[in-house]
Amino acid sequence: MSSFAWLNAIAGAHGFTPYHELTYPFTTQTVVTDGQYWSFFVYQLNKHTFHSDLEAPNVENMCWTSGTMKLFDKFEDGVFHGVRGEVLDNLIMVSFNYLWNVVIKILLLVF
Repeated sequence: MSSFAWLNAIAGAHGFTPYHELTYPFTTQTVVTDGQYWSFFVYQLNKHTFHSDLEAPNVENMCWTSGTMKLFDKFEDGVFHGVRGEVLDNLIMVSFNYLWNVVIKILLLVF
């Protein structure tokens, strides 16, 4: 739900309203965690109107998820036990994608 709300705000900043259908998609990555359990999401907003007379046929919003992943089994005496690398891999990929987007935006401003 937070991804949908975030992208609706971004779409609004780009001039789209609930009365005007999107002409291109917006995407975001979302990470939800309590420190031990992690979920990774990629959400693509393809439409944001709630009026049936404005909806494009066969256009749906998409959400991909890793499902809930456990980072570690226990933390005992200052040591993490049973750390799972695939959770760290996903976290690195999300961070890398964010940093890559920042670099691209900077390059576009410079050149």
